[in-house]
Amino acid sequence: MIQRKIILALGSNLGDRLNHLNVAVNLLNDMIDDIRCSSVYETAPWGYEAQPYFLNMVLSGSYRGSAISLLRFCQTTERIIGRTPSFIYGPREIDIDILVYGNNVIDKDGLTIPHPKMSTRAFVLIPLAEIHPELMIPGINITVEELVERIESTTDVVKWGSLDGVS
Repeated sequence: MIQRKIILALGSNLGDRLNHLNVAVNLLNDMIDDIRCSSVYETAPWGYEAQPYFLNMVLSGSYRGSAISLLRFCQTTERIIGRTPSFIYGPREIDIDILVYGNNVIDKDGLTIPHPKMSTRAFVLIPLAEIHPELMIPGINITVEELVERIESTTDVVKWGSLDGVS
């Protein structure tokens, strides 16, 4: 299997948010090589506002499995951390979204890559621009840096800190 560059978005707004992100990165490290993490950002909730603020970050690395196997691995990681069922845009212990899987554009088996809403979400683009500003988003053909410039407001995305021992 070919090794592909992957980018994931991680977020948490229930419980020990920073610990949930740390545990997720440590678990993902078992299957993803050359992990690189953005800083952690505190962000206002999106879609459903009556909930706690999120801690969000982006992780990139190299992955040898299929996109579906990566999705399953992310979902398993969420369950291990204790993600409980919620409603759309509701609060969660951890959320892991696949943003990019190589240069592929995928829309099958319940998986859409690149993530269909990533190009408009400041809480995804700002951390991503920190580690890959030059990245050209497959199918969109605009760099992350250019997408950040198009965002109307970035005031709800505040650099909060970093993960312990991960960069």
